[in-house]
Amino acid sequence: MARVSRSSSALRRIDGADPYLEIGGITEVAAALPDCPALLFDRIKGYPKGLRILTIATTNVQRAALALGIDPTLSPFDALKAWMEVRGSLELRKPVRVDHAHFLENSDVGDAVDLSKFPVTHWHLKDGGPYIGSRSHPTGTEAVGRYFAFEDDHRCVQTLRMAQPVSGDLGNDPGRGASDRRK
Repeated sequence: MARVSRSSSALRRIDGADPYLEIGGITEVAAALPDCPALLFDRIKGYPKGLRILTIATTNVQRAALALGIDPTLSPFDALKAWMEVRGSLELRKPVRVDHAHFLENSDVGDAVDLSKFPVTHWHLKDGGPYIGSRSHPTGTEAVGRYFAFEDDHRCVQTLRMAQPVSGDLGNDPGRGASDRRK
């Protein structure tokens, strides 16, 4: 069972949670709190200390403002106005190729790739399995959600795109993007 640290109302550290349903359950309960803290799970059951999961990171105005580079002391309305101002001044930049980037310092290639070394949660009982991440964005008039799950060999990530309100699209036509496989 997870041990909760009460060191801060803005960030709550939780040690020892089980990635099977417990992290999802704790996250759901905390998200319903009026002043829900961000949750940092460490010492996750079955994984070494230091491989962490952060949930509910930007669900309050102050944390969202920090993530967007806006003054976190602004009222919600003023934070929204500030973000609209910043967003209106954003410009596209061309990609730049570099020889070194910090996010590449811990990279595996080929046979060294093993996605199972990362803590991956099974959030809800009826989920199809554990998934690494999800993304939802508008495309035209439909919202698209993506859910990622491990393959048996722990080297591939399977992507399933589910269009809403349709229950799911499991087609194999890569031209339609309904399902794709990435290594």
